[in-house]
Amino acid sequence: PLEDKPKGEAECVEELNAAWACLMIDPSECPCFEVASFSDSFPKEIRKQFYSAQAWLPATDAYFCEVANQRVCQHYDIMQSCCCTESTAIYRECYINKVLVWELPIPKPCEASCDHETLAAVVTTPSTTEYTAENVTEKDSNAAITVLAVVLSLLVLIIGI
Repeated sequence: PLEDKPKGEAECVEELNAAWACLMIDPSECPCFEVASFSDSFPKEIRKQFYSAQAWLPATDAYFCEVANQRVCQHYDIMQSCCCTESTAIYRECYINKVLVWELPIPKPCEASCDHETLAAVVTTPSTTEYTAENVTEKDSNAAITVLAVVLSLLVLIIGI
C-alpha cells in the first residue's frame, strides 16, 4: 500500500550516522571508503550498485530484488570490507529496504540482506536462466557484441563498403 511507503532518504539517517561514527574511530583503517564524503558517497554507491541490476533484468522481474541485492552485497563484501562491516551493512539494508525498493516498480516484498547462504544459492527463473556474477558478465559481453555487430552492419549499408 502507498500509505506504507517510506519518506525517502531521511529514513536511514540514524544508521548512516552510526556507520560514519564507526569510520571516524580510526579513518586510517578504512581506506576502502571515502571517509571525508562518506555520508554522500556511500548512499550513491549503494544506489549505483542496486540500480545497475537493471542492465540485466527489468525492475518488475520477480528476481530483480535478488540480483540487485547480490550486486550490492558482492561489491561491499569484496571491494569495501576493510572496516565497520556490521554498521555499514545495517545502513545498506536499511537504505535498500526503506528507500531504493520504493523508487522502482519492484515486486514486494524485496528485503535486502547480505546473508551469504542465500546469496550462494543460484537464483533461477522458471526458464532455468541463472543470474550469477559470471553469467551476468557473459550476458553483458554478448549484448555488447550484438550491438557492435548491428552498428557495423548499418555502417556497411550506409557507406556501401
